[in-house]
Amino acid sequence: MTHRVVRHGVGRPRHVYDVTPDAKDLFPANYDGLAAGLVGAILDVGGEELLDAVFDARRRQLGIQLRGRIDDLGTSGSLEDRARVLAAHQDELGYLAEVVRGDDGALRVIERNCAIHRVAGPDSPACDAELALFSEVLGTNVVRETHIPSGDRCCTYRVDPAPA
Repeated sequence: MTHRVVRHGVGRPRHVYDVTPDAKDLFPANYDGLAAGLVGAILDVGGEELLDAVFDARRRQLGIQLRGRIDDLGTSGSLEDRARVLAAHQDELGYLAEVVRGDDGALRVIERNCAIHRVAGPDSPACDAELALFSEVLGTNVVRETHIPSGDRCCTYRVDPAPA
């Protein structure tokens, strides 16, 4: 919070307080409502086709970021290493993501929170774009096994070792 004194003629000076950019996140915001409203507006303007195109563009943007991080592993990075970079990225975005090796030996990326739940749904282009992104950046087939918008407790993605 910032404070300044403003003098305005006779009488006591005014004390003006303002919120600094660092404190903005401490106050209520409506980012979820904005995101859901934007999805609705995109549908109104251009229908499903435009909405799919918007989420494809977002997938490409995220793909560039992720490929840069995965490329930092170099040629020695295993599929599991790449999956861990992906999970770390998703975790930073609020998905509470991790990589686990299942009892069946399969590698899985698990997201315990849906950071986009206001725009996600059982047949959401946002979720479809996320699944496509995972396959692209890992360079292999990724299969969604569980899905929060479909009523599951988490989103689980099985990472197949065979290239896509």
